[in-house]
Amino acid sequence: MVTFRAGVIGQPISHSLSPRLHSYWLNSLKIDGQYSPYEVSPENLETFLKSMSQNGMRGCNVTLPHKQTAFQICDELDAVAHAVGAVNTITVKENGQLLGSNTDAFGFQRNVETQPDWTGISGLPNNKALVLGAGGAARAIIYALKSLGFATIYLVNRSKNKAEIIAHEMPFDIRPTSFDRLDTLMSSVAMLVNTTILGMKGAPTFDFDISRLPKNAWVSDLIYNPLETPLINKARAQNLHIVDGLNMLLYQAIPGFVAWFDPPKTPEVTPALRRYMLNAVI
Repeated sequence: MVTFRAGVIGQPISHSLSPRLHSYWLNSLKIDGQYSPYEVSPENLETFLKSMSQNGMRGCNVTLPHKQTAFQICDELDAVAHAVGAVNTITVKENGQLLGSNTDAFGFQRNVETQPDWTGISGLPNNKALVLGAGGAARAIIYALKSLGFATIYLVNRSKNKAEIIAHEMPFDIRPTSFDRLDTLMSSVAMLVNTTILGMKGAPTFDFDISRLPKNAWVSDLIYNPLETPLINKARAQNLHIVDGLNMLLYQAIPGFVAWFDPPKTPEVTPALRRYMLNAVI
């Protein structure tokens, strides 16, 4: 019987790369642990989470469609989860209560900060960013962008109402708008982040013109399958700074791994790990 058990829950869940990632760290750090995928329906979510303690689980990652519902179920929330309004990491405390965290913001921020050509907000043409999409991921990205020093966030969504809800609920300078203003906004921002499914394998392509972005702007796509998304290809063709989606997945996993598996040292995101994970999506 393994000493430490954790996993990832969602519906569907078979596509998740998290088991591959955590197993890599468990093996490399020689930890007696197990990280498994669990397909959990929305109606069974609370039962599953509340029974983790008695089932010997130390916690789990939470993916679609459960991040915002899990936020409501947790007994405690860390500051980021509270601000974002969504949970992606849950830790079972010693008393059995559930601590909800959001590490997506940390993952995105570390992914940007570790880019070789990132010199901070002072190296950008302005302190404005543009986020596409108004789901749970967008909330985490907005939090991370504020932590990186961006003062104004334009939030563009097909349903402007969803963007307005986020702007109302998060205490930042968020300016909700619709896609018909996207062309105009491009020239006024230093970073563009796609949090939608546009460009994902099997989803509609990303067909927006980004040619008006400043010449030293940054472009990030949270999608990592494919890694070279249409947006990333457009940005590369314009010689813009690029942040692909894979390392965000890797960095966001670190806090949960540390909380659940008590490793002898903090796991690292290395070129070898990135190559290992890429083998699963190429």
